[in-house]
Amino acid sequence: MPKMWQGVTEKIKARQAKRKKIDDSRPIRTEFVPDEYFCLPPLNLENLHPNEIKPLFLAKIMYCKELYSCSSKEPDGVRKRNHKTETIKELAHFAKTSKLIYEEEVVKEFLEMIKVNIITQIPEYDDEDDDIFKEPQFEHIGFMLNLLALFMANKHLDAKAIKPYINPSFIRDLFRQLHHPDERIREGIKTIIHQFYVQFVGHRTFIRRNIRDQLLTFIYEDDTYRGTPHLLQVMGSIVRGYSTPLKNEHKLFLVKVLLPLHASPKFSDFSSNMSFLMVHFAQKDPSLSSVILSAVLRLWPLANTPKELELLEEVEEILSFCEPEVFSQVCNDLFKRLGKCMGSQHYQVAERSLYFLNKTYILGLIEENIKLAFPAIIPELVQTASTHWNHSIVLLVCNLLRSLMEIDEDLFTTIVYECDMGSEQSVDIEDRRSTARKTIATGMERVSDLKNKESIASLSPNRKSGSKNDKYMQRH
Repeated sequence: MPKMWQGVTEKIKARQAKRKKIDDSRPIRTEFVPDEYFCLPPLNLENLHPNEIKPLFLAKIMYCKELYSCSSKEPDGVRKRNHKTETIKELAHFAKTSKLIYEEEVVKEFLEMIKVNIITQIPEYDDEDDDIFKEPQFEHIGFMLNLLALFMANKHLDAKAIKPYINPSFIRDLFRQLHHPDERIREGIKTIIHQFYVQFVGHRTFIRRNIRDQLLTFIYEDDTYRGTPHLLQVMGSIVRGYSTPLKNEHKLFLVKVLLPLHASPKFSDFSSNMSFLMVHFAQKDPSLSSVILSAVLRLWPLANTPKELELLEEVEEILSFCEPEVFSQVCNDLFKRLGKCMGSQHYQVAERSLYFLNKTYILGLIEENIKLAFPAIIPELVQTASTHWNHSIVLLVCNLLRSLMEIDEDLFTTIVYECDMGSEQSVDIEDRRSTARKTIATGMERVSDLKNKESIASLSPNRKSGSKNDKYMQRH
């Protein structure tokens, strides 16, 4: 035998001899009780008889069902808390690989321990408070959430065997815990709900129904529920896994639940999650793009700049999956809205919509629907070029006008002439072209004038910090 293996063999033999010595030198224990310091023997497989492992594991589970205050400063309370923390870590290490945890007697007690620790009373907290809420018991709740996640991810998991213990009552309790003011707990609960959806096929309809009911309550009754962004994240993963063609119930969920959420005053809390969902619905069924865009345009805010920016991003992403025949159904309303956004006196809204229209694929859509797009867009651009307060916006407008002029010069010059002259189009095509070029040139002159004024204002010692332009510039 090679020398490199001799040492390994000797260690194995020594370990086996040590185990035999332990087994022969003492009686087998079938019951374990914490000592006066609340400790149990370590769950060390090398020092335990095989028949002792299960009783000790159950004893540690029973011990962790006890709730100890994590905020206690008393020596006894601190000792209890620390011992429980170490015991949970020990259970987590054991749960990663052992099949024992999935035995019926063990899994029942294990899941009961999890429920006792993570299903708690929701503390009262004002979300307007500047201080971020930190759950005092998170040391134990967080470990328990991680332990349950490990349990669900174990390769030995038999979903059918444990399904009776993951019942609707437990799932409803998890949905209630998503209202907890501690973000860390909500994130952990979200992960568990998603794992349940993946593992328990029989519970999927129930979970989707609970998500639907909770979101409808948020829309029409009580918008204080803190778990809406997390439910939408779960739905994002669910929708991504839908097969095509989409079922009618999934389309109905989009129309009746997800789209009305765009009207929520708290839309900013979950705008990125919503955008993700809308894009995936559009990917699964491109015909839904027109349904989504029509709803978004109908619910467009009148005086909410952050929301306008979020919706512009969402619309841009959806358009990247929109087929030409579908786009033609909404292009008129869409271009009217974009025209208003380009003329917005808010710098970011105007800038975002102008960058939007400068995208190559958007210009392609404009070219395909030119007779609807030009009359909606060009008058707003001409107006913005002559009236907007910011030189960067005016410059972007002039560049966009040049790009549109290259697409269809005749139609472009006709519309610009009507905007400039306020009358019927000129018979002379050169007059129209001259007017269009003059409009762009005048806009470029305004860019220089505005830049000079801004430079002078920034150097002026008597400059008023509260002026309109100053507020915009400081903000952006």
